[in-house]
Amino acid sequence: MTNWPAVGGRLRWRSLSSLLASLLLTLATPAAAWACAAAPPAGEEVRIAEEEAIILYDAARQRQTFIRRADFRSSSAKFGFLVPTPTKPVLGEVPERVFADLGFAIAPEVRFVKEGYELDLTSLFMLGRSASPAGAQGDGVRVLGRAKVAGFDATILTATDARELGAWLGKNGFENSPEIVEWLGPYVRKEWIITAFAVAAAEVEQGAIAQVTSKAVAMSFDTPAPLYPYREPLSQRLPPAGRLKDLGQPPSSRMLRVFFVGEAKMEASLEGQPWSARVLHAGPLDRLSDELAPYAGKSRYLTVFVDESFPRTGKDEVFFAPAAEQRPVRQPPKIIAEKRRVPIFLEVVLLPLAAAGIWLWRRRR
Repeated sequence: MTNWPAVGGRLRWRSLSSLLASLLLTLATPAAAWACAAAPPAGEEVRIAEEEAIILYDAARQRQTFIRRADFRSSSAKFGFLVPTPTKPVLGEVPERVFADLGFAIAPEVRFVKEGYELDLTSLFMLGRSASPAGAQGDGVRVLGRAKVAGFDATILTATDARELGAWLGKNGFENSPEIVEWLGPYVRKEWIITAFAVAAAEVEQGAIAQVTSKAVAMSFDTPAPLYPYREPLSQRLPPAGRLKDLGQPPSSRMLRVFFVGEAKMEASLEGQPWSARVLHAGPLDRLSDELAPYAGKSRYLTVFVDESFPRTGKDEVFFAPAAEQRPVRQPPKIIAEKRRVPIFLEVVLLPLAAAGIWLWRRRR
């Protein structure tokens, strides 16, 4: 055990306390994003418990990059999910620490205040020391590319018929249901691209739930209007009602946090109305990590949205645009109360008692 001088120890402990408090505040926020459409095998269920995404938009190039991850609950060890984009994406992988980096950037200020008193028994001799604490494709489905990224098998698809695309998914281990075909319809009509990711979880024991946290995958594509693919099949917007519910402990809430790096403070709309997500933070970034900077162009302004709606009304995409009001938003400071230490030296207490004891002993003799 290392002993520090009293003053230096207090200063180091205060610095360490501040660092640990900031770290805990960051980690306490739920991390984790694949809104879009989960596609388990027939007869199985998948739900997203927590989601997290970074959107970087280079306005000069009209190019958007998603970096996303999610926390899944599944009744099957193997499942997939589908992500729509308006143009063909380029897939890549980034280290998951990029989420922690942005989390630290928005962490609230930590303030220590003195409140109340605490007695501290010590000794004059201790003043200077302190202890430290894949498959065939139909005529209406075309495979644009395949990739293995962040542990996923990804297939980039385009289609002219939603039913044929659903049939292709069913033949390749994904869900093919009327809900999925309905969900695919608008994207096929708009000639959007669908990227199908296959997830392989650890083997699931009989009667257990697979809990899978996806790794961070980057999807870069061209779009004149930055967006988040918020639209989902009806089954994904509601609580589990089948095998996942029967197995117990299905997610009863959802948390989505979106970090948007752009050239200004952003606002978001859903179905032509303001998105109900609250703005947790808005302000310029002092620094953007080396892993994120190539995707952002000159963009260095961070807006953070938090959506806790459940059940979710994901009937359209969320679109972003510069906000009319550009006032920064900061989280309120985190107040940590510390008691005032009142030292009571053992010598001050024991010496009079010892003297009184000696006096009584001598008097009795």
